[in-house]
Amino acid sequence: MALLIFIVSITAIFGSENQFENTLFYSTPVNEISLVLVKTIEDNNLKLPVLKKEKKMEFSISLKKEQLAYYNSLLDQDKRIFLKLASLGLFQDLKDKKYLGEQYSYIYKKNGSFNIETVVIVPITYKEAMPIIIDYKSYNDWVLKDINARRDGEKGKYFVDINSLNYFKLGEQGIFDTRVTLRIGVNGDYKLDLLILDSTDKRPVPSFTLKMKEPSKLTKRLKELSNL
Repeated sequence: MALLIFIVSITAIFGSENQFENTLFYSTPVNEISLVLVKTIEDNNLKLPVLKKEKKMEFSISLKKEQLAYYNSLLDQDKRIFLKLASLGLFQDLKDKKYLGEQYSYIYKKNGSFNIETVVIVPITYKEAMPIIIDYKSYNDWVLKDINARRDGEKGKYFVDINSLNYFKLGEQGIFDTRVTLRIGVNGDYKLDLLILDSTDKRPVPSFTLKMKEPSKLTKRLKELSNL
């Protein structure tokens, strides 16, 4: 099973209520999860990781021996991601094969910019998924399919449409030329260049991250509005 997490620093304004709102760490971005507040417990009677809130600012993650060894082998950022997935109950969703359940998305503002954090479960092994994951040129053909359509046939439009996601290289650096349309506050069409930080060959946690190449016209406009 491949489980991908995208932590993308982009400027956007949209969101909706979902099943995750009452879970631990729902409104805590991955980067802000404090590992010193989470103690690890070995419990070999468990099948899945269990995250609990012990006190106001203390948590525990209970894992069986093999899971604990894996967790301890991770870099700090990957531990934070692991805790986020446990807090959202996604390990149980994977066990129950709820591949098409509601995806977690959280938008927050920090340091004058808006950020979106999204977790997507993909029903395929990582080995099988790898050729698709690293075929960045094809993303515009399948990633955006129905992305701007409202769920369950609802009428109306989202606050933002993602119009295209075209891949190109600048030297050795892979970049997505992303075009979006906003319909609230700063209406109009905008271009976002997202750097692809590719660590898909790194173990034990392969990943890639999308990051803004530089502040966009949209970022500058939102900053101007925030100063009014």
